[in-house]
Formats: sequence, C-alpha cells, structure tokens
Amino acid sequence: MGNELGHELYESIYDKNYDYTFKLLLVGESGIGKTFLLYKFTDNINDTNISQTIGISYKSKNIELENLKIKLKIFDAPGLQQLRNFANNLYPGTNGVLLIYDVSNKLSFEAIPNWFKMARENTQKDCCVFLVGSKCDIENRVISEEEGKNFLIN
Repeated sequence: MGNELGHELYESIYDKNYDYTFKLLLVGESGIGKTFLLYKFTDNINDTNISQTIGISYKSKNIELENLKIKLKIFDAPGLQQLRNFANNLYPGTNGVLLIYDVSNKLSFEAIPNWFKMARENTQKDCCVFLVGSKCDIENRVISEEEGKNFLIN
C-alpha cells in the first residue's frame, strides 16, 4: 500500500452526490499508527506492517447516517519533522483534525500540545479537534486513559 493521492485529492470539498462532505486530517508523530487507523477505518485492513507515510496518504469513505449520505475525505499527514510543511498545506478547509498518539509512546503524547497548537493556528474556529489514543490493545501502555482525559480537560 503506497501513498495514493488519487484524483479525488483535487476535487472540491463540495460533492453534490452527498448530503455532507467532510475533510478530516490525521496528525501526530511518526510511527504511531495513523496510517494503520486510516486503512482499518476505510478498508477494514488489519495489517500491522503498513509502511510509514512519506508525503501524504489520502482515502475516502462513504457512510450513511440517519438517511444522510456523507463522504469523508481523510488525509494522513506525515509525522516526520522534515515533512511537516506538507501537513501545514492540508489544514485549510479541514472540518476535523484527529490528534493521534501511541498509548505506549510517552513522547508521542507529549507532542500532542504542539499538534493541537498547529491545528488551532491553521484551521477555522469551527473545526472540530479530537484526541485519539492508538495501540490501545497492546500490553505496554504508558499513557493511561485518565491522562488522555486530563489533557482534554486542561
């Protein structure tokens, strides 16, 4: 699975075939499972050997909720420091940012305030920001659910 941008990257955010279209952006440090979550959600692929994102990955998912057709355009931003300028170009027009950290990697959690700041500086005020802990199924968890909740409160 490579980094497939596809022709949909260049479509406008509005799609007349759907009641709603939302642009979502996955951000966080490198190697924390953003791409795995993307493929698991969009294609139900459960491959833990997905290669690290170099550049930008893009997938879309169509869902129906309460008789409404919804298209989710999901961008997976690179976490590597030298590629972060790519992520900055993705923020405009974003409806939701998922701040992702690895529950077994304290450094990835400690970087969340920086990703949050970047999201707030580069999106509209009505953009929703979500905190997501990845790899919750592994045993060597170092960030508790309580710590994640406390970040949200503070």
